[in-house]
Amino acid sequence: MEKLLKLAMKKADQAEVVLLEKNSIPVNYYNLRVMDVIEMDLKEVCLRVVKNGRLGMATGSLLDDNSVLVENALRAAEFGSKADFRFPAAVKTKTAEIFDERLAKLTGEEITADAAEVAEKIKSRDSKIMVNLYFERVLKKMTVLNSSGLNASYLQTLYTGCLLHMFPGSKEGINKEIVECRYFKYPDSKIDELIEEVKYTKKNITVPTGKLPVIFKPSATWSIVFRLLVGVNGDNIVQKTSPIRDKLGQRIFPEILSFTDDPTRPWAPGSVPFDDEGVATTKKPIVEKGILKSFIFNLPSGAASGKGSTGNAFKKTTWDSGVEYPPAIYFTNLVMEPGAMKFEDMIAEIDLGVVITDVIGFHSGNMLQGEFSMNVGMGTVVKKGKIAGRAMDTMIAGNVYEDFFKIKALSDRIEYNPWVYSPDMYFSEMSVSGK
Repeated sequence: MEKLLKLAMKKADQAEVVLLEKNSIPVNYYNLRVMDVIEMDLKEVCLRVVKNGRLGMATGSLLDDNSVLVENALRAAEFGSKADFRFPAAVKTKTAEIFDERLAKLTGEEITADAAEVAEKIKSRDSKIMVNLYFERVLKKMTVLNSSGLNASYLQTLYTGCLLHMFPGSKEGINKEIVECRYFKYPDSKIDELIEEVKYTKKNITVPTGKLPVIFKPSATWSIVFRLLVGVNGDNIVQKTSPIRDKLGQRIFPEILSFTDDPTRPWAPGSVPFDDEGVATTKKPIVEKGILKSFIFNLPSGAASGKGSTGNAFKKTTWDSGVEYPPAIYFTNLVMEPGAMKFEDMIAEIDLGVVITDVIGFHSGNMLQGEFSMNVGMGTVVKKGKIAGRAMDTMIAGNVYEDFFKIKALSDRIEYNPWVYSPDMYFSEMSVSGK
């Protein structure tokens, strides 16, 4: 990395080298039968340079001769975006608990045994159910080196346990995924939850069109909370396209809602000491009792806004990550404060409503303005306080800056999904379209 940085600095004004080293062991079970166990090693590097005030990037592998990588980055800088920022110098960081020694040493045989144990439990509860399993152990090292003197790295372990039941003749299903930085045994409660939800799908129910009570389970809340990320994204603040760009210190949501960006949360997947640009991450309120408190920035948007980076730049897209992506603006761990109501009590008081477990087309609608219009991929109908069956041919639509004020309660539990740790969200009404 040092050689590459020195080589780049012979022609560049600034340079940054990011090295990702990752060892992963994924185990796949299809219909409760083990299909493949693979061990993979990945070592990739990304070089970013600033030349004549413009940013260029190139990715590849570390070689004895990295001149091609440097030339590609410099060539990209000729047409790159303006770079009115300096790469960060060394800073103090706080490290959360993200490395588990036991997990780091976990073997493919042990992961397979974990998956097999879950498969047997599923069979013992329902011998006819079709379920795919995915278990994976990841050992990751991220290193950032730049021309400002930064040389920082961290080690992180990740363990994923995922159960997926696909509906016959459909691309949709019921997904129960857990991701932590430490080793865990897949909980029986999640197995029971999956089997119970599959039972609900045996009866299909048509939903009426109109304003109905709606509950978003934690597995589905990301689809509407994603609009908050779009709203506080520094790029949208700088470009003046966010509807909340002028609302710092003002109420945008009801008092019941509080969101925190928390990279210090123990064992959480997004807990890292610094982001992918080498800027220290910090715990910060985003929305506090409905009041907008913070925007989030990477280096370019932070420089353009005059606010500086908030340590929220990550080499990822909506569903993928890797050094080949430019650092985009995302939360570390977005955590929503829970409420006090039991999920069962929410169900019990609904005469006719919908429970949403998963959605299709979360990107539909003008996300910048907080709008959504989504199909219910997996949902159930509640009648007279009980779940009656699967909601068929159902859509929901609305705007988070309006509909969040119709939240009646939040549940007393929070669970992780790909975008937020959240409780169940109980809306007194939402626009629902049936067949």
